Amino acid sequence: MKTIKLLFILSIICSSVCAQSIVPIPKGYVDLGLPSGTYWKENNEDGYYTYAEAIKQFGSNIPTLQQVEELINNCTFTCSNNVIKVTGRNGNYIYLPKLGFYSCVKLYDENYQQYIKCRYVDSNTSGGRYWTATVYDNYEAYDLTLDSGDKNILITFHSEKISKLSVRLVGQF
Repeated sequence: MKTIKLLFILSIICSSVCAQSIVPIPKGYVDLGLPSGTYWKENNEDGYYTYAEAIKQFGSNIPTLQQVEELINNCTFTCSNNVIKVTGRNGNYIYLPKLGFYSCVKLYDENYQQYIKCRYVDSNTSGGRYWTATVYDNYEAYDLTLDSGDKNILITFHSEKISKLSVRLVGQF
């Protein structure tokens, strides 16, 4: 009788604990097994964004520098053509395409009127860049830079906030 009672109590405890620990992964996100529990979105947001546009539109879903460094330190990277496959320790993966970016600078005309000039830097030259939410200084913010060659190197760098980069969202649910 004691054995049956013990099994009954254990089954109640297990079902309670198991029910609390199962959290569904939101559609469109991938669990890469990162220590922080951060999920990365499967796909990029369409288009290129300045830092201000990205922050305004996506807010806290833009990864911080810390989340990008966690991705770099806890995943493996495989480059194929113009895409980097990012594989988490749990075997799940996402693809980061090398899409280039728009390098923008502020200039002044002969009447001292300010304007912004942008030029597209293609993926063969630059690889690609993705915004982070972390500010570098008043004029720049950190980004995730993808190597332009066939290497699988991802680094953090910083870009002018007026440049237009890709955006990949994260979430903690």
